[in-house]
Amino acid sequence: MSVEGQFFLAVTGSIEHAEFYDVNNAYCKYSFHFGPEWSVVAGIEEGLTQMCKCSNDPRNLAVWNFPLDITFKSTNPHGWPQLIMSIYGLDFFGHDVIRGYGVCHLPLTAGRHEKSTYEIMLDFANGKMWRYNSRAPTYSIKGPKSAGMSDDMCDAENR
Repeated sequence: MSVEGQFFLAVTGSIEHAEFYDVNNAYCKYSFHFGPEWSVVAGIEEGLTQMCKCSNDPRNLAVWNFPLDITFKSTNPHGWPQLIMSIYGLDFFGHDVIRGYGVCHLPLTAGRHEKSTYEIMLDFANGKMWRYNSRAPTYSIKGPKSAGMSDDMCDAENR
């Protein structure tokens, strides 16, 4: 049932794959982030893919083909939803280690779309200090879920 001025955004898609260097296995934690006037009507807002072994070819692909199906509603396009991804893998000791981050803005127009996301925010996780305590710093989002993420809302922390 629709209220005047309200609109819906239905997203059906998948997290296909990621390309890595020097990674043997990987999985993806994902979540949708959106403005305060948005709400989820149907579907799963966050989750994780299966662990997969990366291919042996030069691209070293981690292939998930993980389905996504979610519906939002809002009265205002401000805070349009984004898909935030954190890629993890296992280190030599079997610990979960962050491998990279990605963000994908959901398309503004109807139809079939292919979006590519590039690695972001991995420099701080490659430092030498974390190797002593086996825990890399992770990037976290503070406060309410918001599409307009700024540096004061995001923080690197050592867990």
